[in-house]
Amino acid sequence: MVTGNATLVVDLGNSETRVKTYFGKTAKGNYRTRLSCLSNRYSSVRDDERLEQAMSNPEYNDENSRVFEMDGEQYCNGRMCETEFNISMFRPTAGEKKYRSLSTKAALRNALMQGYEDIASMEQCDLDSINVIWNLSLLLPPQDLEVGAEELAAMAKEIKRLDFILPEFHVNVNIGRVNVFPEGFCALMGVMFKSAGVPRPEYAYLMEEDAYTLIVDIGAGTTDFNLALAGKVISNARYTCEFGGNNVTQRVRRMLRNEGYTKLHGDAFQKACETGYLKVGTSVIDIRDKIDTAKSEVATQLVNAIKDYMELGDVTIQDVSYLLVCGGGSEVSAESGMEPISNYMVRYLQNQSSGIKEVELPSLIINGEPMVSPRLMNIIGAGVMSESMI
Repeated sequence: MVTGNATLVVDLGNSETRVKTYFGKTAKGNYRTRLSCLSNRYSSVRDDERLEQAMSNPEYNDENSRVFEMDGEQYCNGRMCETEFNISMFRPTAGEKKYRSLSTKAALRNALMQGYEDIASMEQCDLDSINVIWNLSLLLPPQDLEVGAEELAAMAKEIKRLDFILPEFHVNVNIGRVNVFPEGFCALMGVMFKSAGVPRPEYAYLMEEDAYTLIVDIGAGTTDFNLALAGKVISNARYTCEFGGNNVTQRVRRMLRNEGYTKLHGDAFQKACETGYLKVGTSVIDIRDKIDTAKSEVATQLVNAIKDYMELGDVTIQDVSYLLVCGGGSEVSAESGMEPISNYMVRYLQNQSSGIKEVELPSLIINGEPMVSPRLMNIIGAGVMSESMI
């Protein structure tokens, strides 16, 4: 039997859920961890016959699909969800609060399942032999923290049992401490610290006495702003605006529809917005100019939101020394190399104040591989904060 305390860090993004599992230490005394990115798309499975047919299809297995019970209903995730039950598929949206959404309830169960699988991999044991107490670290947009932290923690603590059909796994869940951290602030922690109590010396300038750092976390549906002084976030200087990377997609869709292209839905169109090329029948259309226009427009909106945000306090754009940009909206597309929204925004802000310097993100070792990822900075920082509590 594998027992003890485990820590699960969960970043509930709109596009995906990022999960980091901590359990035990290596021979060198380092924490053993696993980092995973899970699909945030779920479907309610109300037709038992269709589910039985899907379960018998060898295309779906516990490597690419999950099926579980929640509140007396069955749900699926992964390839089975996106292929067999996509009509009833749902996912997080900017219009719903994470601490009250059905998507979050499903994502927390899916994250815990991933945690059990991570421990089984670390310990080289069966899932059924794991009996641990889970301490959870969850993230929320900064503006939702005061109202939503308690509700989100309560939602997590309500999980008493996992009942998964694929993979077949049933377990009573023991949840101990639940912490809720603000997005953006966690990214700053991930930049300044390698691990709990171990700072990155090359970022000491962020902790200088008069150094203001503006943190901009560009997500799919929302963008969060935090202001830090000397490496500490100012508690009453947090704000969330209701637009992000999805607004680029919406603008590109509108421009294309005005040109007569009406069937612009699903993953194919999303991929086109990442690559810059849209396939229509046997033709391939270059839409990079439209994406460039859309990103410029959204970046202008972000800059205006930052101006409004800064006017609420006593700090102006000219007072800001450093700009830390994170989230999926600041990640360069691996498909095309096209500039992210953040590059447009940074240029606009530097036109407002030439004294602002963008913070270069550190290279991280993720599951043994070095990478620079703005999308992962929040969960890395939340992990650093969690380590101090293990």
